Amino acid sequence: MEDVYFRLISALLITEVVLEGIALLLWQLKDSLRYKKTKGGKLNMRKITVIFSVLIIFLMILAVNNLWADKKKEKAKKVSHKESEEQVFRFSQAKYKKNKDRLIFKGKLKAKENQVVITDSETGLVLGTASAEHNGKWRLVIKEPDYIPCRVKAIAGRMSIERMVEGSPENCGSPDYGDDEGNAQPGKGGQQTGYQIVAFNDLGMHCYDRDFSVFSILPPFNVIHAQVIKKGPRPEVLDDSQVEVYYSSISDSRGSINTTSVGKTNFWDYVYELFGLSVKPDEGLTGNRMPGDSKTSRIFAEYDPQKRWFTASGIPITAIDDSGAKNHYPMMRITAVDRATGQVLASTDIVLPVSDEMHCSDCHFTGGMAANQSIAKKYSIGTWSDG
Repeated sequence: MEDVYFRLISALLITEVVLEGIALLLWQLKDSLRYKKTKGGKLNMRKITVIFSVLIIFLMILAVNNLWADKKKEKAKKVSHKESEEQVFRFSQAKYKKNKDRLIFKGKLKAKENQVVITDSETGLVLGTASAEHNGKWRLVIKEPDYIPCRVKAIAGRMSIERMVEGSPENCGSPDYGDDEGNAQPGKGGQQTGYQIVAFNDLGMHCYDRDFSVFSILPPFNVIHAQVIKKGPRPEVLDDSQVEVYYSSISDSRGSINTTSVGKTNFWDYVYELFGLSVKPDEGLTGNRMPGDSKTSRIFAEYDPQKRWFTASGIPITAIDDSGAKNHYPMMRITAVDRATGQVLASTDIVLPVSDEMHCSDCHFTGGMAANQSIAKKYSIGTWSDG
């Protein structure tokens, strides 16, 4: 607003000076003509030239002054913009409240980018995001976090600020991945910028027998495939020389979690008789195991170079969660870890569909699709099962 007033006053002054100069010039010209006519003298060109020159010089001074003012204003604007950039993004609090088991992050952001991303400074793992309100304030609360980071980074566009987490325990920091036994601690669901993991169950709903005491059609046998992708103009699918992939059990939105199959099926009581294999409880026919608890991850033991995906086959998951309730859609967290550095690159949460609803009578009841009377007669079957 001050600039508008300055330019308005300058324009009025310039106009006044120009008009006065022109009036003086015309008056002198008129006076000289009158003198010539009455006295027979000559035009006083010297006076006219002096007045005109003074007028031109004055206008030039004003023009230079305006140009200098514009440059000064532009310089001040750059300084102001730089100062505003330094103050536009604030990370005022990073705190862990042990009594409530929650992480709290606060700050202020006033910029085109109103999204703030909080990451673990150690691993780059994304912990969560927050949006700035109309007054610029932003806040992120993470309840019951999987682990407590020691130091975090707040990122907004190209700006970033790091802070130590106040109240973090002595053993803070992301859990270790990939020990000698192929076990690890599950990371937070999220990913480091630049990487993506895609994971999926191979069939959809996997069925298994409810009872293995007589014979078995389908053992507990779930399969996960996963690909790790490095983002870029030409995305790269990473192989087993670059990354390792892990699976772990997590709770769904209702709090249901499935970490073990022990005590939920009689499969291990009859596995040797049925399949000729000696496998331990919670271990599947291919050697892959259930996580065992919520803090343990199991490694994907297979990699297919043709399909360029990692595979964990034969996971012996059941449709009963750890509380004894039915859940046909238990959750697993799939995490990719840099093989060289141990840094978490990406993670995603998926469903492992599983069902024990398969029953002989579903197909073999009298009149059913697998209860053909001619077949019964051929094999001397008296009657098909109705229950």
